[in-house]
Amino acid sequence: MQQDLTSIIQRLQANDPKYKKLDLREYALQLENLKELSKALENNNEVGDVKWGIVEGDGKEVKKLKQAIEDQIIKINQNYQYYPSDYIHGYSHSTY
Repeated sequence: MQQDLTSIIQRLQANDPKYKKLDLREYALQLENLKELSKALENNNEVGDVKWGIVEGDGKEVKKLKQAIEDQIIKINQNYQYYPSDYIHGYSHSTY
């Protein structure tokens, strides 16, 4: 699973437009993983949601990093810009 987490971090760093949901439910995360995820999200403007799995450790630093990651995602959502083509694309896909 650790390799998969590395892949997720690479996609976040690459700002992959197809990667909008950060689903970590299958992972047992540690403090170091949270630091890597937080750093990977610094320049990301695509991810709009996070689902947490097990986070080992319940210290203040773990809670602080989880909150920082959630705050980064909230900021991404607040800064998201809609374009007229978004509406047409969404409408065309909803008719099927």
